[in-house]
Amino acid sequence: MSIPIHNLYDYIHQVTEKQYWVKYFYPFGSKNIDDIVDLHSESDEIDLANNCPNKVLPQEYIHRSDYTRFQPVLLCHDQEPLDFESHAVVEPNKKRNLWLGEQEFGKHMNLRARHPTAFQNKWILLHSELNSRQVDLYESTGRFSCAYCWSHAFLALDWFRFAKHDTRYLHKGTKKKFLIYNREQTGSRTYRKTFANKITNIVDHCQIGSFNEQNISGDSSAVYTPCDYAHTDISVVLETVFDQRIHLTEKTIRPMACQHPFLLLAGPGSLQYLKDTGFKTFNNYINEDYDYEFDNNNRMQMVVNEMQRLSQIDTRKIVCKLQPVVEHNHKFLFSEEFLQQITNELKQNIHNAKQQSGDLIDWKLLVQWRKFQQEKYPQWKDDTWAVKRRQYIDMFTEFLKQGGNMDNYVPPDLD
Repeated sequence: MSIPIHNLYDYIHQVTEKQYWVKYFYPFGSKNIDDIVDLHSESDEIDLANNCPNKVLPQEYIHRSDYTRFQPVLLCHDQEPLDFESHAVVEPNKKRNLWLGEQEFGKHMNLRARHPTAFQNKWILLHSELNSRQVDLYESTGRFSCAYCWSHAFLALDWFRFAKHDTRYLHKGTKKKFLIYNREQTGSRTYRKTFANKITNIVDHCQIGSFNEQNISGDSSAVYTPCDYAHTDISVVLETVFDQRIHLTEKTIRPMACQHPFLLLAGPGSLQYLKDTGFKTFNNYINEDYDYEFDNNNRMQMVVNEMQRLSQIDTRKIVCKLQPVVEHNHKFLFSEEFLQQITNELKQNIHNAKQQSGDLIDWKLLVQWRKFQQEKYPQWKDDTWAVKRRQYIDMFTEFLKQGGNMDNYVPPDLD
């Protein structure tokens, strides 16, 4: 994707006061472990050098790689749903696993296989889903501490910011009752094929895709088309995930930005999550009992049933009565209160994950790495700089063996 997402990771880096080595997937939307990259700039390195958070080595003995080895890692897997099994078996890569050995490489590494020489006991895994078995799987390894972030809310505020002032999406006359975007039907979105088959008897009431003929791509996530909302009454949002997870993306936020009521095909409890956040839903005039149904097939059928009921009545009268609700959602979405709320949630969840991980170093992993370094680079034994550097690391390793941790470590003065 070429749509602006990098801003989000810059923002996360800033609001967490650069305490973490931030990693994310690039190109955006990728799930390939080889596409995990570092958020890094020259200014970051200067900041870390001036106030090195790992305290293991004096500045003159630090490589750039030492920041990622000792600095707490924040891995952002927030754009796409988590998929533990897809990364459970990682293709052997000699550059990564030569020093670990085949057996250790596959043990609880998963996403960490991208950088196995990061010595933290746990990485902080930033994700965007609730009620998730996938989160439980990652935390069960003992190598990840998970933190939730409604990242798509931050992205949508960036992408749809002009909708705060736009009036083109306000109702101009009904062409179709329902607006449905149903572009991608693979992966977690295969349920959309079933949904499409279920609404064939009311398809004449549905606008499938945009009224405007346009080339649709991944970049379309970052736009809204005013005329689609101006000439329809109710959106039917087909979220990325339709299982037990709550994973709300820009798809749910777009109709709120455009003052449109909606039905939502997503995980159970998604509407309740929106209400708990401060938004309002449409249960006074639209049956939202589907939000309490845990069976996926039943939940989908309940949405279809409500669409069939609405197709037989004058939906414009309902939309007029829902006007105060859509105006509230629009105003709250673009309020400073909402931005501050999701920012505070982001910071608190990362802080909690950091507290759970303890910022401890896996000294056994560190010892294994040191052993490999000594065998691979025997010439370093005669290098004064390398000898002094090894002394610092060896003393730190011994400190960890004795039960110490990063918080109470005081670097020795060997000069």
